[in-house]
Amino acid sequence: MEEIMHNNDNIYVKMPIVCASTGVTKGFELLLRRFRGISLEVFNRNPELYTELSQPMLENVFDLDRAGLIRAQGQSLFINMTVSQFICTETLEFLRTLDFSHQGQNESHASDYFIENIIVEITEQELNVDWDKLIERKLLLKSLGFKFAIDDFGIKASNFQRVFEFEPDIIKLDREIIVRCNTDKNPLKHLVNLCHNLNKKVIIEGVETEQQFIQAKECQADYLQGYYFGFPEKIKAE
Repeated sequence: MEEIMHNNDNIYVKMPIVCASTGVTKGFELLLRRFRGISLEVFNRNPELYTELSQPMLENVFDLDRAGLIRAQGQSLFINMTVSQFICTETLEFLRTLDFSHQGQNESHASDYFIENIIVEITEQELNVDWDKLIERKLLLKSLGFKFAIDDFGIKASNFQRVFEFEPDIIKLDREIIVRCNTDKNPLKHLVNLCHNLNKKVIIEGVETEQQFIQAKECQADYLQGYYFGFPEKIKAE
């Protein structure tokens, strides 16, 4: 693990996600910048790399989390996955190696690593999705305590059809929504209310100014994310 964390070829940053009503940090979204010397730009141009390197990437992420370099106890960890990465065999094989024996227990196990408060964000804007396999994998992970979010809601394939089919716990509104709403909070508030009526928590992304913060807070979203609360922080091994 020490070798992995000090490997300069692996770079991640984290972004805070705060409670809209209190401003307290709920958790962090982990964002890839480089893995094994491969830049984020290359990954995005060749999304099959996320699938091919899924197992070592997840091992790296969970090592960092186990070392306490991403979040504090009780905070959530948001991990991005493409649809293909989520349903691939390598992801399942890695998750089977994790110890869920203390999941949900109240007593303290100071020496144990708790796999809890982990939210998987589905990020890929695919139209052709193997929904049977996707839902099967989701139900398996849900039984282990994972929660799920739909990322970039409001653009491309991330829409209400995906919400109805996937039934996530959390909907993350794409940052373009608050930008387009500008100073008019009504469309944003209606969208948040609609998501709440579906029994989903809502995160508004792209909050960068005080005006946007006030606007998002008045819309009664559950959580907020954006540069207003902090710029991406590089994860460093201590």
